[in-house]
Amino acid sequence: MLILGRYTALKAGLYFYCIYFWTKTKQGKIIMKKFLYFKEPVDENPFLEKFYKSPREYSFHIETFMLTRWQSMLRKAYLRAFNRDMILLSDWGIVEAFINMLFHDDQTLSLEEYRLLKELSEILYDIYPDVIYFLDIDIDKAKENIKRRGRSCEKAIASENSGYLELLRSHKMEAITKMREFADIKLIFIHNKNLKDADKIILRNHSDKLRYIWVTGIIGAGKSYVCKKLIKATKGDIYA
Repeated sequence: MLILGRYTALKAGLYFYCIYFWTKTKQGKIIMKKFLYFKEPVDENPFLEKFYKSPREYSFHIETFMLTRWQSMLRKAYLRAFNRDMILLSDWGIVEAFINMLFHDDQTLSLEEYRLLKELSEILYDIYPDVIYFLDIDIDKAKENIKRRGRSCEKAIASENSGYLELLRSHKMEAITKMREFADIKLIFIHNKNLKDADKIILRNHSDKLRYIWVTGIIGAGKSYVCKKLIKATKGDIYA
């Protein structure tokens, strides 16, 4: 049996560590898993603008669409990311938050519709993120962002007297809390003053063990903007 001296053993250990590190780097740059960005498919929701104009008439339609069509798309995106050894990155999720808000606060869903949608969400929602980054933006700043991007269907949300964003934040946090009771999900808040560096914060917490990251927040928090910066940083791709 060959017995190595302490110095020789240390050199051997360092040698093998260098080989391992070199396999994880290229020209001195750490190679990290790329992101596959599954952007919220707003343009593919035929009920969105109709809902903003007539919430009571189209609440059930929009929620059913989100629970079925979008969840099906999420599954396909997750599978593609897995097959390509990428990390799925999305800026939407937890439809249940909207269901609760429409029933309890806006009261645009009937009791029967609410119960059916809740049951559907429990059946269909089966993909949970490893990490949730909550972009905790100031409400007034979010309204400014909404006005700046100029979507006609969102004008009412950005009005001074609208309490929609406050309700949305409350119900999202409630839904996230409930979700974390059933899955091991890390929750990280990125507060208002740090939002400009949100992509850098997420990259600092990057791990090849992750499968699915969800960047969320209220409307106008800049979720899509942050995700696009992450795609650029990792030379990732957008799911289409």
